[in-house]
Amino acid sequence: MLFFKKMHKGTQLVFLDISTPKSKKKMKAETKAKKEKELAELQAKLDEPENYSNEQLEKMTNKAEKLSEELESHDLTKFSAYEDLKELLIQKGIKEDEIAFIHDYNTEKKALELNRKINDGEIRVLLGSTKKMGAGSNFQERLAAIHNLDLDWTPANMEQRLGRIERQGNLLFENIPNFEARVFNYLTKEMSDSLILQVLSRKQKMIKQLQKRDISLRQLVDTSEDNLFGQLQAASSPYAKQLMEIFSLQNEVSTLENALKTNQSVITSRTNYINKTHKELEKIERQKEFLNRFENTKGSVLEVGGKSFDFDDKEMIKAINDALYKELTGFNGGVQEIATLKGFKIIAKEYPYSSEIQLFLGDTLENAIAITQNIKRNEFSAFRENKTNFVQRFNNVLKTKPKEQLENAATKAKDELAKAQKVLDEYKNKDLSDEKRQLNDKLARLDEINLYVGRVDKNSPNDATIARLEARYGKEYQEIVDIVREKIDKENADEVLDISFAPKRSDESASKTNLQNFGKMSQKNKDSDLPKFEFTTLNKDKTAFELRPETLKALEKISNKPITNKNDGRVAYISRKGREKMTSDEAVLKSTKNKDFTAAQHMEIVKHIQKLYENAHLRNIDDDTKHGYKEIKMPRYKIDFILDGQPAQAKITLKETLKGLYKGNKIYTIELESVSKI
Repeated sequence: MLFFKKMHKGTQLVFLDISTPKSKKKMKAETKAKKEKELAELQAKLDEPENYSNEQLEKMTNKAEKLSEELESHDLTKFSAYEDLKELLIQKGIKEDEIAFIHDYNTEKKALELNRKINDGEIRVLLGSTKKMGAGSNFQERLAAIHNLDLDWTPANMEQRLGRIERQGNLLFENIPNFEARVFNYLTKEMSDSLILQVLSRKQKMIKQLQKRDISLRQLVDTSEDNLFGQLQAASSPYAKQLMEIFSLQNEVSTLENALKTNQSVITSRTNYINKTHKELEKIERQKEFLNRFENTKGSVLEVGGKSFDFDDKEMIKAINDALYKELTGFNGGVQEIATLKGFKIIAKEYPYSSEIQLFLGDTLENAIAITQNIKRNEFSAFRENKTNFVQRFNNVLKTKPKEQLENAATKAKDELAKAQKVLDEYKNKDLSDEKRQLNDKLARLDEINLYVGRVDKNSPNDATIARLEARYGKEYQEIVDIVREKIDKENADEVLDISFAPKRSDESASKTNLQNFGKMSQKNKDSDLPKFEFTTLNKDKTAFELRPETLKALEKISNKPITNKNDGRVAYISRKGREKMTSDEAVLKSTKNKDFTAAQHMEIVKHIQKLYENAHLRNIDDDTKHGYKEIKMPRYKIDFILDGQPAQAKITLKETLKGLYKGNKIYTIELESVSKI
């Protein structure tokens, strides 16, 4: 009986990346201070990624992650999800010695001991991160379930988690009839979990398409992180379903517009190429006609610099070279006749960007043939020293049967012309009516949803919006407003937001109820008027230089503490660089450039950055155009308030980092803007 019970003891893994367990050993004060200083120095460097290579950034990030984890584990004042969950499990009846944190098994010897305890059933629940409990871990012998308390952004890391349980060698599967291992996913309502699932789903779909090697697939586009910051905001909005549909429609509209633009671009490029090729063929005909005249003209007289030479006389080679060298030495650039051969012009042309000269033979450049390659000015001395000569170069060209080469060039050009014409005809005759219809329908749907969520001013929409909606409904625009709201309200009654990401071999998920309820959110309009604040500037006569120390001191009190925006839930921090940026001369200048504000007013508003950001509204999210980093975005917020009795508006810019240890939001700068100019 004991053997039977032991054989059926199952184990479970809990994945949790957003927290760490508390250390059992106390860190010395001097050690803590040293590590905090080292971490701060790394953070300062990582705040300026443009100064380091990718390899350096990766090393610094890994080091900072280890330091941050170590300091967090020794900070007994901070909440630990690991410790909290362990207490809950003990309250539910699991023995304390049957619960383990993988962080405690940090040596090779301890890791082997952990494997043995898990596979023997001595440890029933193991908690750890994807990095520590992923690849290389062999806990499958008694694994009954895994629990994803949080989600990772990449399918590869999620697959690593699932890979702990989706493998051979599970004794429970072999000994318990109809046994199935389970995977539980936990989601939080109106948070970013749903968006992470959508990103995972899109990325995984694209990866599977690549793995299938489907040759009929012409294009793969990873849109999983398109406007990711906007999607994060949408996931926490009461309009989550509509906003997520907007992002999807925007991608579809972009694809359709690109298809139509590509078709027109091909038509334009092929038309230009055909016109250019026709001109090339006309030039080849002129060159052939010139060569016929040149070959049929008797004589070999070369005239240069007022002197005549017999071009065929080998004894004249040095004299000819000297004469041509003299002419080219005095050549001032552009296009110029420098000699004649059998009465036909020898024309020099200089290419200004390379300071190289090329010689042509013909009546004009339009029908001339090149008789030299490009010659650099510093090569002229070689001709004079007879190491090489113009006569030899001319003859080399004339002996290579230029007429035959022109015939070959013409044949090739005609072949390319036929191909280009075929492509042009194909694209001109393409039936794009379906794409145009789809585009019009999707733009109209976008107009409907934007109207519903308050993104369109129903009293003064642009003409394109009016035209699309009136064409769709066959009614006047003002009648359409109520119809659209009634239509989408009806859609909301039974539909839910699709955020499914189904792990393999998992027919039961603790997240099922959350997934169903996630989309059924209140449609209450939260775009109500912003709260009004009033501020009075102190020390109005002081300069920015005089006010900077006290402003920095005020900012230090709230630095590195979470500040949450009440309208979209975005959490931001103020870093050292942010403090310096907000109080810099550059920031002051931006606030004072329109002469509506003073330096003292700017510094006063900076002191109230916490209250202002908490109540500001997101206006747009821009790319990091300064450095060009794709993983960095610049969310911009605005808020109205009263400053010294006058209406004012402030623009708050955040720096959002998506990847790495420091992913998240930092308040970057703030500037004052007059309400009259908005």
